[in-house]
Parts: sequence; C-alpha cells; structure tokens
Amino acid sequence: MGALDFITKPFRETGQTLEKSIEEALEKSAREARNGSKHRKHAQQPPAEPELFTGGELVIFPDKVELCGVEICGGPGDCQIRSIIDALSEKTPLGKFRALSGQALAKKIKSKRGQPAVAEAILKSRRKIATLMLTEANLKMGGRDFIDSGEWGYRFPEKISVRQIGKPEVDPPEPIITLQPSAAEAALNRRQQWFLGQVRKGKKLGRANLVAQFKTSVATAKRDLAGLSQMIEFVGPSRGGCYLAK
Repeated sequence: MGALDFITKPFRETGQTLEKSIEEALEKSAREARNGSKHRKHAQQPPAEPELFTGGELVIFPDKVELCGVEICGGPGDCQIRSIIDALSEKTPLGKFRALSGQALAKKIKSKRGQPAVAEAILKSRRKIATLMLTEANLKMGGRDFIDSGEWGYRFPEKISVRQIGKPEVDPPEPIITLQPSAAEAALNRRQQWFLGQVRKGKKLGRANLVAQFKTSVATAKRDLAGLSQMIEFVGPSRGGCYLAK
C-alpha cells in the first residue's frame, strides 16, 4: 500500500523510538514526493490480473500437501481432504489415478457420515484451495480444477500431476519365475522348439507352416512333427486341419 518503513513492538525508549521513526518516515515521504518516488509509482500501479490455472504439480509430503508450491493441507489426520487426496492418489495397474464414487471414497477413508461428508469436504476444499492459489500464487482456479467429478466419480484432472515424497512411485516389479524345460523339450531341435512355442501361444499351424518357416523338406517336417507327438495333436480334417498343444 506504499509503506515506507516499519517498527517492531515493544517500542524502544531510546535509539529508534516510535517518534523518531515517524519523523524519519515523514521526511522520507516529503523528499520522495518532491523527487518523484519510484516506490510510490510502483505502489500506485494496479495489481496484476490473476492468471488462469492451466495445471501444475500436486506434491504429497508425509506432513503436508502442496499444489504449485502452495501448501493446501497438512499431514494425515489434519483434515478429511488429506485422506481424500491420499485415496485418489492411488493408481490402477495401468498407471492411471483411480476415479472413486462418493460412496467408495467414504468407505475408503472410513467416514462416519458417508457420502454427504465426502461431497461437503470436497466442496469446501475447492473453495479453500481456490482462495489460497489466488492469494499465494495469483492463479485463478475453477471449481473442478483441483478434484474433478462426474458420472465415474471423483478423480484428479489430467492437468494435475501427482508426486509423492517418501513413498515409492510404482509398485515393486513382480518376481520373475523361470520354468526349466523338461528333458524331452530340451532335446528338441530349433524347428521343433519354434513350432511348439507357436502352438502354445494359441496359433493354429500345420506342416506347411513349418516347411515355409525353415525352407525345409516335407519329409523333414514330418519327422519334426512326429517327434512332438507327446506335446501336440492334430485336429480337424486331413486337409485344412491344424496342430494344437496338448
């Protein structure tokens, strides 16, 4: 508002007293009025128009949550919206954030008042966060810019990216289990291994496919397939049938 200086309480009785501070402020004000104060010109400028919120990062710390660097709530147990944020930050197996209905959210955060309490908490948080973002970051947010809602439920909009501090970003990979081939399979040649692998994948192949794949003779293909008799079977008519895995 064009303040020139400040003085802290309790006021001193000697040195930089209240009276001295006022006198110095008046002198400085008069001097700058004569010379054209840059500070006053700056203070008289209208505040900058707030920018529309186009997206940002929501960072979930153990003791607080920040949106674009602005703290919007505290740690777990601080408020109901923190529990809702934690619930919505969980991802599906496809890596996308979950959409939860009000009833599902109420059950997940163990709300005694159920779905109405969830709807009320989200409505209040939208207003509170919009005010914080406007005053702290000069960003204007719409009603669904923080938590979106619709027929599928509540979820974070795509414009918001979520990062969690102190918690792994992804689930640990599943252990890889390597199955050792049986003695019979280990003795197969490369043509037989290829053919067996394809039919186990569900592909319907015949002798002609083996001949075409390896440019081998019909007699060789017959021997290869005969060696797989314990693992594959021929189904269908002699012309047009195929082999399937047993």
